[in-house]
Amino acid sequence: MKIEFSNLPLEVRKSVEEDIASAEKNESARKILTGLRLSLIALEEDGIPSGLPACQVEKPQAVAPISFLKRARWETVRQSFQLVPKGENLWVIAGGKEGVLYGVQEVLRCLTGIIWAGLRDEDIIFGQKKPLPAGVQKPLFPYRGRDGTLPGTDARTFSRWMNRNRWNLWRKNSAYWVKQDEIYRKEITDACSARCIHLTLGDHAMNYFLPEEEFTKHPEWFGLRNGHRVLKAPVVIPDCPHL
Repeated sequence: MKIEFSNLPLEVRKSVEEDIASAEKNESARKILTGLRLSLIALEEDGIPSGLPACQVEKPQAVAPISFLKRARWETVRQSFQLVPKGENLWVIAGGKEGVLYGVQEVLRCLTGIIWAGLRDEDIIFGQKKPLPAGVQKPLFPYRGRDGTLPGTDARTFSRWMNRNRWNLWRKNSAYWVKQDEIYRKEITDACSARCIHLTLGDHAMNYFLPEEEFTKHPEWFGLRNGHRVLKAPVVIPDCPHL
């Protein structure tokens, strides 16, 4: 498989090449992919070629909306892709960078039956092949999150596995995050950037993040206990009384 053209940022282009290289370690898959030429286009990026084939993929607006509902739709547009054969090339046209990643992974999945079953290339298995999908492909849910990581797993390996299985949001505990050094933080943020994964920090209490005066303006942002919005309240888990 050869990439004929791409307007992706270098770090994301390398992630695409990494996925192709992983698939081609399998001899049968490599034979199937030999001779296939890809053109990769993210409509949100610069460098759109004049010969772009017709497609139905939307171009996402340049600035993320503030409204959560509109932002969720914006995310869906960025993750959407369409596979368009033209001449000797297969064009992967997507709203955003992550859509291109998903599009290439879909090509690999359909043509070779690849299943990203584990963290290492040795864990990859191959199942049933299927035809390439027609039309625009969109996720049903804009955000698909994971909490924490696996012990002993480095950030790039874990984020690669997440992306290949279309998880796109990685939550880290904010209390833990603020105690870490810049080397750790950069490792995580670089890994997320290369795989188009949203990094988010969180805890179990919104009062850690929101000023108390926001409670009077937006009580709906806070917890509901016995029919009333509250700043704080004890939460009892019957199966875990120690928590």
